[in-house]
Amino acid sequence: MLGADLFNCGEFYAAHEDWEALWMRLPEGGEKLVIQGLIQLCGVHIHRLKGRAEPMQVLFDKARLNLAEGGQDTPWLDVAQLLRETETILQTPLAAPIRAPEIPLVNEHADVPCKHR
Repeated sequence: MLGADLFNCGEFYAAHEDWEALWMRLPEGGEKLVIQGLIQLCGVHIHRLKGRAEPMQVLFDKARLNLAEGGQDTPWLDVAQLLRETETILQTPLAAPIRAPEIPLVNEHADVPCKHR
């Protein structure tokens, strides 16, 4: 869950690195797809911060597919909420301030540490 903490603080590079280390160890399947989607979302927000609209949208489209496909295997993450909130951010003009994105963890799930509840 370190990646979620880092992401929620806007530390997208660090979250990317944390999730990539996990992604490399996971077996093929839904959870690996979701982690890949989270890594891609880090890139989405990095592109947004740099004002790169086209690569931001291309990467979001890839992230959306991975998150949607693997979401049923990750009951600790509210994928639908994450995608809705990210889409709202992406519709905001690049120069406009935004509310910081957050990873919506399902607090009652056993895989979510107490500090996130």
